Amino acid sequence: MEESPEITIVLLGDAGVDSKDSESLPVLHDLDQPFVFDVKLFNRPYRFEFCDTASPRNYTLLHPDVVVLCYDISNPESLTAVKEKWSKEVHIYYEPDRPTLMLGLKRDLRTKELPDPLVVR
Repeated sequence: MEESPEITIVLLGDAGVDSKDSESLPVLHDLDQPFVFDVKLFNRPYRFEFCDTASPRNYTLLHPDVVVLCYDISNPESLTAVKEKWSKEVHIYYEPDRPTLMLGLKRDLRTKELPDPLVVR
């Protein structure tokens, strides 16, 4: 049987950008980490290990395979923080070729349309 490759994913962003207050999600605490999900993609098994950093500096000690920069769609300041803080932190603490994604959360709370799509470079 083929062993599932483990892919460690760290989620970074300002406090409060996640949906931890959502009643549809199970209550998870830092002690429950990493959050592990076994999935199949194209008939191949994978094990995703998600680390959500509550401590301001815990993420610097991790060695993730993928970084996900998270922001709150209903809060434009959190998108600015991704550009001005978090993307720079990724370049400081991780290798330059580290796969990095950006994820907008809380779309259901957005009250107005944002201007043309913004690109973080």
